[in-house]
Amino acid sequence: MKRFLYGLFIMFCFIGCVNAESFVEGKFISGEYVDKVKDGVTNYLTMQYIKDDSGNIVYCLEPYVKFNEGDNYSKYEWDLSSYNKLSDEQRRKVELLAYYGYGYTNRTSSKWYVITQVLIWKTIDTKGNIYFTDKLNGKKITKYESEMNELLNDVNNHDVTPNIGTNYTVNYLDDLEVIRLNTNYDIVSSSYDYKLGDSLLLKDVNENGVVEYKRKSNYYKDKIALFVSDNNQDLLRPGNIDNKVYKININVTKGDILLDIRDDHSYYSVESDFSDTCYELYDKNNEVIDKVCTSNEPLIFKTKELPYGEYSIKQVSHGIGYIKDNNIHNVSINDKNSNPTVILHNKLLKNTINITKYACIVDDCIEEKNAKFGVYDKNNKLVDYMVTDSNGKDYLTLGYGTYNVKQISGLDDYTLADDFSFKILDEVSTLEEYLYNYKIIEDKEVKGVVEEPIDTPEEVVELPPDTKITFKAIWDTFKVVLRSICILTKNLIFSCFMV
Repeated sequence: MKRFLYGLFIMFCFIGCVNAESFVEGKFISGEYVDKVKDGVTNYLTMQYIKDDSGNIVYCLEPYVKFNEGDNYSKYEWDLSSYNKLSDEQRRKVELLAYYGYGYTNRTSSKWYVITQVLIWKTIDTKGNIYFTDKLNGKKITKYESEMNELLNDVNNHDVTPNIGTNYTVNYLDDLEVIRLNTNYDIVSSSYDYKLGDSLLLKDVNENGVVEYKRKSNYYKDKIALFVSDNNQDLLRPGNIDNKVYKININVTKGDILLDIRDDHSYYSVESDFSDTCYELYDKNNEVIDKVCTSNEPLIFKTKELPYGEYSIKQVSHGIGYIKDNNIHNVSINDKNSNPTVILHNKLLKNTINITKYACIVDDCIEEKNAKFGVYDKNNKLVDYMVTDSNGKDYLTLGYGTYNVKQISGLDDYTLADDFSFKILDEVSTLEEYLYNYKIIEDKEVKGVVEEPIDTPEEVVELPPDTKITFKAIWDTFKVVLRSICILTKNLIFSCFMV
C-alpha cells in the first residue's frame, strides 16, 4: 500500500468527490519509448494512452507505480494543493503541464501526450533519470527538445505577473483604459462598472478602488480532476485550473473648493440684507458645475468633489445694500493643494455725511466748536456721535440705509439746530449739511433770536439854509398884515392880543 496521507482529500470530498471512476489502458503509441531509472533500477516501457471510461486522456502522477485497469478511484475536482506528495511548486507546474499539454489548441498529435507525460514525471521525480530511447529498453536519445521548450515556455510564463501595471492614477470622473487587460483575462472583482474587450474600459471613475483579475484558463469544459487510489496509480485529467489573482489599485485625483463667503462689517448698516448673495463655479470650459447662495448670514461652502484642474468663481447676484463683485476668482486643484480655500469678500455700500455747524447772532455767524450731534438709524437706535472741531466740521462714514441727526448739545444761550435726515444709497453722491443756531435775546426775536433794544435820539429835521430865510420872511410879513387888519377892524381885540 502506498503511504500517502489522503486525510485532506477525504475532509474536502464534499466539494466534488465521486466514487467508482474507472480507467483503461489505451493503445500503444508507435515509436515512443521511455526509460525511467531510479536507485539503479531501470523501468522501460512503450508509451500508451490511459483514458477514463468516457475516452478522455489522463496522466500518471507516480513514475514508478504500475497502472492496473479496473480499480475504482475517488475523484477530486480542484487544484492539486492538497496532494501532499508534491511541493507547491511541483503541484502548480503539473497542473499547467496538463493544461497546456496534449489537446490544447493545436497540440493534438500523439507526440504531445508523450511529451506532456514525460515532463510531468520529470517534474515529480527531480532526482530520477527519465529519458527517451530509440526502442524498448534501447539507447538514450534526444527527442522533442523544441516541443518541450515550447510547452515549458507556456507553463513558465503562465504565472508571471502580466505587464499591465499595478497602480493607476485617474482624474475624478475621467475614463480609464487599461490597454493590456483584455479577453485573455477574467475580471474577478471590480470597484467600477467596466467593459472588457480589446482593453479594459472603466467609465467615469469617481473614487479610489481596486480591479482584481486573473489569467483566463477556460479552454476545457470541466475543471482539472485528480483521481487517487491507495492501491493503484494516481491520475490527473486535464481541465481548467485556478489562477493567481492580480490587483490594479486605482487612485482617483480629486478635491474640493472651500468658498468662504464673508459679509462686510466695516461700517454700520441695519438695512442691508446679505440674503441671495450667489456664486457660481465654472470649469475650464466655462460650464457651470456648482452654485451656492447665502441666507442672511456669512457662509462657508464646500463644493462637490472635483477633478484636478483649473476653476473660476463668479458672483451672479448680491444682497441689498452691497456692491456687486465683478472680479473673476481663479483657483486650481492639484496634488499640492487638493482642498483650496477661496475667500470672497462682499463690499457694503457706504458713504460719508459731512456737517458744518455755525453759531449766529442775528446774521453774524461763526463756526462752532464742540457742537454734539446724535446719529440714529431707521429704528431710532443711536449709531454714533458727531462732535464738531474748531472749524465747526465733522464727518461720519456709514453703510447703506436712512439716518436721522439730532443736535444734543452746543453753546449756552443758543438754540439747537434743526433735525435732518439723509440716505446712503450709493457711494458717489455728495452728502453735506450746513447747520445754524442763534443766540437767545429776551426782548426781541429776529429769526428766532430775541434782540436787545437800541436807544435812538429824536430826529432833528433841518431845512436847507435858503428854505429857512424864505419862511421867516413870509412869517414876518404875515404877522404885519395880521396886525394891520386887527387895528383896522378893532373887533379883533382878542385875536390881536394873542398875536
